[in-house]
Amino acid sequence: MNRGHFRILLRTIMLCGVIVAAGAELMSAPVPERRIVGHSEYERTGKYPTRLVLSGNTGARVAIPTPDKSFPVFQVESEASAGPPIAVLTLWYGENCPASSSIYEPTGYQWRLRDGDVIPILGHVYLARVSRDNSITLTRVTEKLDEKLRPKTETRLIAMNSVHARMFWEKKSGSPFPYEYDWIEVDVKGSDVATVELKPGRASIPIQTPTRKPMTLTVAKGDLLTARGRSYKVLNVVKPQDIPAVGRLVGWIEISAEPVAGPR
Repeated sequence: MNRGHFRILLRTIMLCGVIVAAGAELMSAPVPERRIVGHSEYERTGKYPTRLVLSGNTGARVAIPTPDKSFPVFQVESEASAGPPIAVLTLWYGENCPASSSIYEPTGYQWRLRDGDVIPILGHVYLARVSRDNSITLTRVTEKLDEKLRPKTETRLIAMNSVHARMFWEKKSGSPFPYEYDWIEVDVKGSDVATVELKPGRASIPIQTPTRKPMTLTVAKGDLLTARGRSYKVLNVVKPQDIPAVGRLVGWIEISAEPVAGPR
């Protein structure tokens, strides 16, 4: 393998999230099973199933509505809990890498779920029923929500129970492939205002210390979420709340899919 091929290989590995920096982070997408959960109903009716049962940690493609009509990979992992069951649901979205070929996309979406949580996924909202047998039943409940709570189709959604969400990728000087980014955590209180914590991380060979200190921002609908010279418009702030006949909304912020200012 010549030096050029080796560099391409390293870049591909880096962008697909295989190389880890300080702290835990999403790894590469699992090799999914051949079957596509819910696909037979989709082929028979031309509509996506409203209810899906996901199980096991090997990963499976799932027939859910997505902006590009692809079948993303879901993975389910149980967490030890003395109380009600808890599961971690991971979504790998995209063809070339787990999320997208763009380095400005997160490498995956991950949620820590309790039974009855309602979470936003790719423009829709789902009720999660978590079982102790390492399975999650997702029921699409978008139409049951008031329109002001429904996410748009092509936006970024960061929930309060999101795990390892990353944004604001930035190339730094150095060699080879040094990128910094921000772990992003969201907290929506009783109002329609969210506190956003940005904790810098770094993907590099060798691993290096991030150059920027953590930031805490407060945003509301219509504000700009800005870091590293890039700004995203905050389209909505949804507070945690119980919705009768639906479930417990976990709380999230919705921002523009692409920056409205700064590099894309």
